[in-house]
Amino acid sequence: MKAMPRKSSFLGLALLPFLSLPFGAMDSPAVESGIPAFGFSDHLLPLLPQGTQGRAPTTLKKGQSCSTTECHPGMAKGTYVHGPVAVGKCRICHKQVEETKHDFRNIENPMKLCTTCHEMELHDTVHKPIRDGMCTACHNPHHSENEALLKTKTTRELCAQCHEQGKGMGKKFVHGPVAAGACTLCHDPHTSWYPKLLNKKGSANCLSCHTDMEQQLKGAKYWHRPVSEDCSKCHDPHASDHPFQLKNERQALCLDCHKEKREEIEGATVFHEALTTNEGCKNCHNTHASKFPKLLDKPVIDLCLSCHDQPTVRPDKTVVAAIGQKIRESKFLHGPIREGDCSSCHNPHGSKNFRILRKEYPQKFYAPFDMKTYNLCFSCHDSQVFLKPRTETLTNFRNGTRNLHFVHVNKKTKGRTCRACHNTHASDLPKHIAKSVPFGGWEIPINFKKLPTGGSCAPGCHTPKSYNYLQAVENNPSRKGKEK
Repeated sequence: MKAMPRKSSFLGLALLPFLSLPFGAMDSPAVESGIPAFGFSDHLLPLLPQGTQGRAPTTLKKGQSCSTTECHPGMAKGTYVHGPVAVGKCRICHKQVEETKHDFRNIENPMKLCTTCHEMELHDTVHKPIRDGMCTACHNPHHSENEALLKTKTTRELCAQCHEQGKGMGKKFVHGPVAAGACTLCHDPHTSWYPKLLNKKGSANCLSCHTDMEQQLKGAKYWHRPVSEDCSKCHDPHASDHPFQLKNERQALCLDCHKEKREEIEGATVFHEALTTNEGCKNCHNTHASKFPKLLDKPVIDLCLSCHDQPTVRPDKTVVAAIGQKIRESKFLHGPIREGDCSSCHNPHGSKNFRILRKEYPQKFYAPFDMKTYNLCFSCHDSQVFLKPRTETLTNFRNGTRNLHFVHVNKKTKGRTCRACHNTHASDLPKHIAKSVPFGGWEIPINFKKLPTGGSCAPGCHTPKSYNYLQAVENNPSRKGKEK
């Protein structure tokens, strides 16, 4: 029932049921047309016979109005008046048993009556009052002080009579339309093709207002699934105690869906502080859309160096060294670094291994050799290089056929770990050989030199030695014949 302002013109009897005309519009074309303007002013209304005040008449004169000073006097006194009431055509809705008798049939199905004029095509979802045939649950069929002949001052007050969430439920953060009582901004009050009587399907309903987000999505390659399906999977569209009307604390909300990450985090003994500081998951991921895989805010290595470009102090007071400058200035980069994927070795969510490494890797300078100890390295590198004492193909780090990787690493007690010689991120020397490596409080110099068919080193842990993979070099004559 559309409510019209007082100055609206009368458009003809055929449209009367669609209008809520103002009371008292003396210049209305209704007067000029000769149609009785019942309900506009008392001097235009036929008076009831004397002696009928205070009780319903038993008979009515032809064309007699229902709204008089003696009978139904306040029926057309609202700011908004239903069209038939405004022009005194009560019989459009109320049917007389006999024309001259004050005897009217009960309206058994208000909706059926309303839709004889107010055409309404019912879609997949129908509002319960409509489904129950009770338009008058929300609208006053005669007059109202409220637009659209609503029974309450605001839409929110009306909706909240049945829908508790329409009040905001005392939450800290209330969605703008809810706070403003503009429920119909999102919902059709009658019928819709979509669940919850939404005006548009899923996220499209939200983007009709959140145009900034729509622009962000257009420029993105990867979308978070809830964004493409339904924003309400993460956000409460009415009210919440969490910022941005999230349905839960941010990290808990993410882990409700990403259960495999929950298992990783809960099973971890070494934690990435990015998960527990500032904005949690949002420190690295964009929660809506991104140009980068995994909804990352930046390429992986740029994202990591946004923090690890300076020393990081962990909760246990250990310091994670800054590696950004070293990576930028070094000549040789480890494969994962060269490809810009720190997550090849590190699990950014948590791990059971130190430095949140994805697999086992020796933490100290010395370690008894065990295949499991080097699981991380063997993800890419051939494990056979540590298992065969002699080779002609597995590695060029050999003296003749003597496999020097095997010599250094494959020991029962003090096997040298990869970190004894290599820098795992970047180096100025070939094969990622480090200039020096930490040994307790001392940086052991390696003094490595690359030669055309081998090389040499003079570290602090043994005398200078050379190797040649084409022709073995004799480094210690006193041990001649003892090398295997």
